Parts: sequence; C-alpha cells; structure tokens
Amino acid sequence: MKDIPEDMIIGHEAMDFDHYLQRLAIEEMTVLSKSGKEFDLLKKYVDQSHGIKSRNYKVKDIFRIMRRDEVDRFENSKFSDRRLLWHGSPVTNYGGILSQGLRVAPIEDPMTNELLCKGIYLADMASMSASHCRSDSTGGEALLLLCEVELGKSVQKLFSASLKTGDVAKKQDKYSSTLVRGRTGPTKWIDAGVVHQSLEGISMPDPNFKPSDTSSPHAISNYNKYICYDEAQIRLRYLLRIQF
Repeated sequence: MKDIPEDMIIGHEAMDFDHYLQRLAIEEMTVLSKSGKEFDLLKKYVDQSHGIKSRNYKVKDIFRIMRRDEVDRFENSKFSDRRLLWHGSPVTNYGGILSQGLRVAPIEDPMTNELLCKGIYLADMASMSASHCRSDSTGGEALLLLCEVELGKSVQKLFSASLKTGDVAKKQDKYSSTLVRGRTGPTKWIDAGVVHQSLEGISMPDPNFKPSDTSSPHAISNYNKYICYDEAQIRLRYLLRIQF
C-alpha cells in the first residue's frame, strides 16, 4: 500500500493510517500518480461531467479503494449492467461509508428541499453528486466517490422522482433500479477497462466527449439521477479529494 496523506481524512487528527484503514475494513487504498493514465482519465471524467452552472472545483487526489466485504458480495450478485457512477456526501459521513458501504436511505433534493424515496443515489455527472458534498466547515475541501453500480436488467425510467418512486419499483417486482432522466447526459459510453484492467466490463461515459442534450424535454432535473434499492448493487472503486 502506498503512503496516504494524513490530511486526506479531513477534520481528523493525524494517526497511523494503516491502522485506521483496517478499522474501516478497507482492503486497499492506493494513491494514484498524477502523471499516470488512470488519474488522467478519471480527472477527465470529472472535468467533462461538470455542469456549466455548477460550483467550480478541482481534483486534488484520487485513491483507488477496495472494501473487504464488497468483492465477495459482487461475485455472487444477481444484478447486471454495470456502470461507473458518482456519489456525493458530506465529509462527516465517510467514516460510516468506508466502514459499512453505502446505505439505502431517503434523500433531500438540494434544489427543491423535497424528501425523495429511500435508495442509493448516483449520477453520471460529477457536479450532480458534488452538490451533496457540503464543504463550508472543511475549508472548501470535500470527498467524492466513484462507484461500480449494477443497475440490473430492468431499469424504471422516469422524468421525476418522489417519495413513492421506490415503492412503485419494488411493488412491480421487475425493476432493480430507477433512472430519472435529466436534460443533459453522456454522449457516448465506453468500457472502463481503459482506465484500469479491473474495471473491464463496466461502462463509463467517454471522457473525450462533452455531455449533450438527452432529448428529454419533460425532464425536471438538469442531469440524470440513478436510484438503486439494494446495497449489494454498489461497490466503492475510487475516492476523490476535491477543492471547491
């Protein structure tokens, strides 16, 4: 394991980092070289999925991570259609996220303050997830996750979400996730194996193309929103330290 900057854990005192990772059940946390292809392509994914009206931020560090429990769980997963998607959360939540993984929970829409259905919320636009990373108390620094997500064979496609969206999907017993369409989204998807060989078979937006109009005039949100209802559908892959 490479040395990890101790200040990555924002707001924590310096401590033995290997011991800290063991407590969090983290099998691997490798700092990516800023001159390497892996860092470059992931940074492009961030840069190309940044909304025009979103707050500006820059990538400071990228860590390839692996949680102990998620590898075995994914090997036995019943889901399919794997995507590399973003998830944002305040820094104070990351102790629980790294030790337990992402949890199904209700979420408040930052634009409308409306409570949405229980699920794990992800995005193909980094700025969509970054909007959930409150950073005022951490000097503008925030943490952003890039996750391997199994959407499943059947995806419920809507133009808006509500508190009952998840109940409808599960009641019909045929949808394993929901895509809430936005007005802007990826132009092209490619195999994420170009980033790292362990990502082969996972789809990600092509970082060489800017997002484009999704031809969804009835969409309420600017960007696509993905909702998963089972924690087994998510595997943490990268942790990014960003500065607003």
